[in-house]
Amino acid sequence: MRVLALVLAGAFLLDATPATAGKKHDWQDGTLVDITDDAPGATQPGAETAWGYHIKRAYYWIRVGSMTYVLVNSWAVGFHSPKAPLNLTLNGKVKVAVEGKNVFLLDDAGKEVKRPLVTKIADAPSSVGATESTSKPE
Repeated sequence: MRVLALVLAGAFLLDATPATAGKKHDWQDGTLVDITDDAPGATQPGAETAWGYHIKRAYYWIRVGSMTYVLVNSWAVGFHSPKAPLNLTLNGKVKVAVEGKNVFLLDDAGKEVKRPLVTKIADAPSSVGATESTSKPE
């Protein structure tokens, strides 16, 4: 009976791989253009604490082509958190994959990181067809 339980437990553990482990991401080249402590269009939350630790948030603005993606990273200050500030260089190149409401990126050490997408900002449309006449009426 114990042998059967161990075999079943081992089979379960082998099958319990993360869903994204074998998934290939559609990587794009981007640039980290800004890091802020507030998000566009959002009100600044009050002081947040969890189990006595202050919660810190940073919003990372990543430009990919004509789109800017804003993602959030939060961590507890004074606590060893795996979500401490991301290892990225401001104005540096970054590999990005946007999938639904999540952003996957490769940090400066090549580690894959997944964070929630806050918003997408497209470039303003250009005024290509709207030309004004420069001649003066006579």
